[in-house]
Amino acid sequence: MGQRYQHGSISEAFGAFHVRYRVETIVDGQVKRVQRSHRLCAKDKEHPSASCKVVRLLAADFMATVNKVTLNQPEQTDTTIAAFWEHTYWPFITDNNLKPSTCEGYRQVWNQHLKPHFGNMTLREYRTPTGSIFLTSLSKKLARRTVQHVKNLASGIFTHAVNLGAIESNPWHDVKVQGTGGDEALHT
Repeated sequence: MGQRYQHGSISEAFGAFHVRYRVETIVDGQVKRVQRSHRLCAKDKEHPSASCKVVRLLAADFMATVNKVTLNQPEQTDTTIAAFWEHTYWPFITDNNLKPSTCEGYRQVWNQHLKPHFGNMTLREYRTPTGSIFLTSLSKKLARRTVQHVKNLASGIFTHAVNLGAIESNPWHDVKVQGTGGDEALHT
């Protein structure tokens, strides 16, 4: 997800020092950033304040483990496709110097076609036949090029998820329009 390096914030509570940090977690099918706290040590003669060197080192050591897990390892929990789009894929495409018109085209395809289709489905539960049925239904009412744009964006989202380790394979790799002439028209 959109994880970033964190230093944490040291605070004092209940006669001890704690480090506060944030993690992303799934709440009601949506990715939410929530605050967590970890107890570092008791406040005593050896640890008189939050700014003393020992307390800061304890916080830094703990935050190194938090950052290692959140920055270097794939998500262990499944996330909704909509949350992946919002927190991971959209920032990725906008931060990679795509033309503003390309980004807006992607946003339009997402909002108009893919967001309603994906609903609250997670990355791991989405299957190729679901995509084929969806594309086939779109091909009956939209131009071939529009359907191709929908397929390309959906495939790009899932390819990015594969590359980040969120899923094992791209279910859109083999998605095709079913019916006469549809397979050849959209096969890429």
